[in-house]
Amino acid sequence: MIHKKKSFGDTPAPRLNYALGGGHEHKVEKVDFIPGTMMSEPVPLEKGQKMPDVFVDLDDILGKVGERTATNGNSTDTDGTTDANGSQEPKKNKPLAYDWTDLNDEFEAAASLHKGKGEKLYGHYIISLAPGETLTNEQWGEVLEEYMNAMGYDEFTKFCGFRHSNTENDHLHILTCRVRMEHGGPLVDDSNDYEKGMKAMRKLEIKYGLRIVANPEDSWGVEIKKGEFKYLGGDRETVLRNQLEGPKKDWAAVIRALVKKTWADGKPRDMGEMVRKLKASGVDIKIRKNLEGQPEGISYCARGSDVWISGSKVMAKRLTWQNLVGREGIHYNPLKHNEALGLPPSQDGLLIRVDAYQQLNRRQIVVIKKTKLSVRIYRQGPHYFAGLGFDQTLQTGKERYEAMVHEQLFKLVLALLNMLFGTEIGRAPPPIMTRDYEVPEGLEELRNDVGTDGWEVPESDGNRLSFGEKKQIAEELHDEIYEEHNEWIDPKFETIGKTLDNDDVAPTFRTKAS
Repeated sequence: MIHKKKSFGDTPAPRLNYALGGGHEHKVEKVDFIPGTMMSEPVPLEKGQKMPDVFVDLDDILGKVGERTATNGNSTDTDGTTDANGSQEPKKNKPLAYDWTDLNDEFEAAASLHKGKGEKLYGHYIISLAPGETLTNEQWGEVLEEYMNAMGYDEFTKFCGFRHSNTENDHLHILTCRVRMEHGGPLVDDSNDYEKGMKAMRKLEIKYGLRIVANPEDSWGVEIKKGEFKYLGGDRETVLRNQLEGPKKDWAAVIRALVKKTWADGKPRDMGEMVRKLKASGVDIKIRKNLEGQPEGISYCARGSDVWISGSKVMAKRLTWQNLVGREGIHYNPLKHNEALGLPPSQDGLLIRVDAYQQLNRRQIVVIKKTKLSVRIYRQGPHYFAGLGFDQTLQTGKERYEAMVHEQLFKLVLALLNMLFGTEIGRAPPPIMTRDYEVPEGLEELRNDVGTDGWEVPESDGNRLSFGEKKQIAEELHDEIYEEHNEWIDPKFETIGKTLDNDDVAPTFRTKAS
């Protein structure tokens, strides 16, 4: 079940004519009227009877609607012949023989209450079922009411539906007047109609046992315009195949498919991770900056193509820069991610990073598996490691040597891990230390629920950390890490049988709570 919002306008006449088949893309042989909140209805014309002269010739009105729609890139009322300039002209299918004068007058009477400056007072929506699905007129009446309520319309507004059931897809054209029948005639807010309608579709599908259609932003689907549909083969299976392969390849569809697969394998948590994962999948990215040098746009290029396509063209709902950071929740930190994005270093400072890969014992691994904590876990042969990251931002303008600061951080992290795991007294092996997101060779990543997040280490006031500073920072970080991960750092177990830390035989454990 899908819905579409068509062009709004300043008169109901062309929309009534269109809903009854005038200028329609497909031949309309039968219409069922769903009254909604209207008192009037279309009246079948007697043989030889004609519409009143005022509504007989709508070519001028329909032509303007079609011209405006083609300019805006919408498919409403266009799909006819092409003129010399390449513009679409509306088809001239004739409407069914109905007198809709009373409906038109009722819509205009409601609109006359509006005292504001609004011009697009008349709306048009379409709800379509999947091929093979159908509803009765009574059910369509319920669908109409629930859908319009979701869109902000009620008994104080005017709307009705025209059902076309003699096509592959049973569908309903909904005509509305946005003016509320209240003092001053305020307008129904039509912002976010797409999202509101999508939510209504999902509820109605469940209610009537219809096929559940994934939202385009969830399923990576995009609407294919009629011209593209015909060019790519005319049927859905052929279209989808030709989008991804062959001489008619649609590179935006190729990129969309690769990104979808990347997300399915594990959605990136930050921009650095996104760049690495997309590159591995065969997609490069390029960032567009604003005048202040901040990211404001993103483009994609699939391997095998030299065409860069903006995120709004690939998938506006998900893959623009704003939606990656907002809707998708992909974290961006200029200090951490500018290099990966091909941007100049941030002016806010210099970020350095130390990672410690601490070997775990069997008790700790069992607890991590049981608690599903957010951690990074690696394996090397029979041994398992937790990845712990530490970040420090060095402010610009100070004379610092990155190697020297890394050395300080190494020492601080070693002291911290000794406090947590007892590495210096033999309770656990010493950690493997790396810098700037390097992963030691031979470590296989099993799980990563935190991405490149790390604990922030405060910057020293001087060129070096004093013994007192290092001790205080280590203690504060110890408390922070221990509070978050004490369940597996210091697991409380009663053991059954002989167990050894980091042995090759997995023992059986029973918690005290059990």
